[in-house]
Amino acid sequence: MKNITYFENEMLVLDVKKLIFKRNNKNITLSKHQTRLIDALIKGINEKEGVMALVWNGKLSKYNDNSFNQLVFRTRMLLSENDLPDDFIITIPRYGLCINKNYISRVSTTSE
Repeated sequence: MKNITYFENEMLVLDVKKLIFKRNNKNITLSKHQTRLIDALIKGINEKEGVMALVWNGKLSKYNDNSFNQLVFRTRMLLSENDLPDDFIITIPRYGLCINKNYISRVSTTSE
């Protein structure tokens, strides 16, 4: 698995450890695991086990559940501190997570 992640669409750029929101040119520095979390969600990997496998390179253990919850919490806090909505990352009960595509659509349509 490559350590360098890159993704770009009309709204977001995920480049190594930077999440850039084009509309307001906001750069957010992410940790290695936060980058992998966002990368998984962008790629449509939403099931908790799949996200955990990507974040921790398939090294799942009994401690990863707590680590996963902390990672999601810290990532949401970081995004919130940078003026993104609290629901940018949505929890899907008993399944996993996803990026709030309504927010991305809403922001990209208002930027025109």
